[in-house]
Amino acid sequence: MTARIGFDNLARRPEAMALAYAGSTGTNAPPSRLLTPDLTECWRSAPGVFATWIEIRLPEPGEIDTVALVGTNLRPTASGRLRIGVGDIADPDNTTHDSGDRALGVVDPWGLAVWCLDMPVLGDVIRIDLEDLGVDENALEVPRVWVTKAWRPDRWYDFGYQQTVSDLSQVSRSRYSGAVFSDERPIVRGYRLDFKVMSEADRNEARRLHRLCGSSREMLLCLDEQSPALGEDTLLVMPTGQPIAHDNPRSWSWTLECEERL
Repeated sequence: MTARIGFDNLARRPEAMALAYAGSTGTNAPPSRLLTPDLTECWRSAPGVFATWIEIRLPEPGEIDTVALVGTNLRPTASGRLRIGVGDIADPDNTTHDSGDRALGVVDPWGLAVWCLDMPVLGDVIRIDLEDLGVDENALEVPRVWVTKAWRPDRWYDFGYQQTVSDLSQVSRSRYSGAVFSDERPIVRGYRLDFKVMSEADRNEARRLHRLCGSSREMLLCLDEQSPALGEDTLLVMPTGQPIAHDNPRSWSWTLECEERL
């Protein structure tokens, strides 16, 4: 099992947020919503448009090996094509990766589709063609796009998960009738990442993750990049609490608690 952890979304780097474009856009659903952290803010194609494209343009070329769509309404039978390149990718000479048309393998109910490249490629333009002629709604929807060069841990790591309850439910009483109303929240899966003995390269990546994510940002966690059900084994997670790090000249170990973002 080979895992990868995306914690630096190139499409949302604070120093220069990427630009987003789309071939078709519905009313009040601009492509810029592809880059916001709120999963309720989604880009939506125009009504009745079930085949279109989205494009992310980075401020400068960077290495990319993982691209994901998060929270889409696309079905498992939807098809898509990922192209990455530098400059005008209409010119094949500028294209560094072309997946060709294929089934996206979107997994319900998370609406998550992932491309895991074998090797990083250079690019500042990421274009995704989408088609789903039988989508239930009257338009295609995509709330988030992830573009990253993921950390692929080197050795001696273990991912564990358990069912945890984040009880954010609220109980309120009507001021007029006295009736009590409960706002229940779902159970959330929790994950624990343990790195028993880290190589120096992994230790440096963990330090970058700690600095970039802290306890407030999200990560794209792929438990097994070779999985035949890649969307099922990829999760959008939030770190919970501070990472625990042990750092000495001879060995490094590290533990991070996180929970799935639903």
